[in-house]
Amino acid sequence: MLLDAAATEVTAALRRSQIPSRLLKGAALAAWLYDGADRTYVDVDLLVAPSDLERVEKVLEQLGFSPADGAAPRADRPRHARVWEREGDAAVVDLHTTLAGVGIAPQEAWDVLVTAVDETVVGGEAVETLDVPARALHVVLHAAQHGTRSPQALADLERALDRLPLETWRESEALARRLDALPAFFAGLSLSTEGEAVARRLGLSSVSSVEADLRVGVAREEILGSALGFEWLAGARGVRQKAAFVATKVAPPPAWMKRRSALARRGYGGLVAAYMLRLGRLAPHTVAGFWAWRRARRAAR
Repeated sequence: MLLDAAATEVTAALRRSQIPSRLLKGAALAAWLYDGADRTYVDVDLLVAPSDLERVEKVLEQLGFSPADGAAPRADRPRHARVWEREGDAAVVDLHTTLAGVGIAPQEAWDVLVTAVDETVVGGEAVETLDVPARALHVVLHAAQHGTRSPQALADLERALDRLPLETWRESEALARRLDALPAFFAGLSLSTEGEAVARRLGLSSVSSVEADLRVGVAREEILGSALGFEWLAGARGVRQKAAFVATKVAPPPAWMKRRSALARRGYGGLVAAYMLRLGRLAPHTVAGFWAWRRARRAAR
């Protein structure tokens, strides 16, 4: 109820400022795939146009939200979303400017995804969502993003596969092609026996990328993070960008550390100790992540 109230509050505030948005997952999926049955969610996922991002962030600030990872976005990974929190009621908004797995530029992706629109009712108010083919695509991309590490994403995928006709999946595949998201789309479908059957009926042969293969193939979140870090580092341009990437990966901003570590919240000494512990924990995951990345790279050749 708290999150549904936050969803209507934020989307209404954006509407008053004439800023379009689309509700992703959460209440939108609960109404669509679960027929009112329980589907847990811990934040409000909103998609907005990158060109509107500054205006959206000002609206969130006016509503009492602030970035969960501090004032400046982290530079240790490509970003498709950023988390905003409100201390007063613990409401959380995951603000998306694109979808994970999409290869084209975020603004281009927005223009493709919002050509059609649907609505759902949240907390008694109408809220705009993606249309059915785009929602189905997002369910698959979300499953590909989290792999077997997220039972909820897999449950969403199974329900969508069970309910939607092949024609809808053809439309979703066409969207995936326009968004340069076929590797993640194929990887997501491959997580399910029924999804594999849909892929065959669509005539999809194996379409892969290093990132998509890592996301569905690495079971441990810590190792996945390191493996993806090597892939993103390989794609970084120039010494400065690579150096900023490594620095932020090794030593994230203090606000990020304090959000995730009780020790880091115990004054300056606790923050220093938390950074030292982080380095100790990173080492084994970095080694395992490197080899997972190398295997994925070889397989993609």
